[in-house]
Amino acid sequence: AGNAEATFQLGYSYLWGDGVEQDVDRALEYFQQAAELGYIKSFRLIGNILMQKGAMKEAMLNYRKAVICGYSIKHVFDMLRDGYKDGYITKEEYAFTLRENQKASNEMKSESREKAMKKIKAMKKSK
Repeated sequence: AGNAEATFQLGYSYLWGDGVEQDVDRALEYFQQAAELGYIKSFRLIGNILMQKGAMKEAMLNYRKAVICGYSIKHVFDMLRDGYKDGYITKEEYAFTLRENQKASNEMKSESREKAMKKIKAMKKSK
């Protein structure tokens, strides 16, 4: 009903067959809907599924979207690096993606965010 996180979770359930019959194509559809609703993590899973299907350029495009939006998970950077080495994205696309990720990361930094992260880390240590 338009909830990005719920749509993503439904896709995840179909991807792994958690409570429903496993259906990767249906999972892909839900991840694409979640991405359209702004759920950035979806781009990574869309990329993973497309890569498994052999749609390398489309997979790279989704990894790039995730990174450009500030998603900074090593796996995605590794996939982009390998995609560049294998010729699925150009040097310019690769460089642009990394620059945009840095910009997005810098925009997300703030004093309030840093304080919140310190509190979260302290709470994890106290458990």
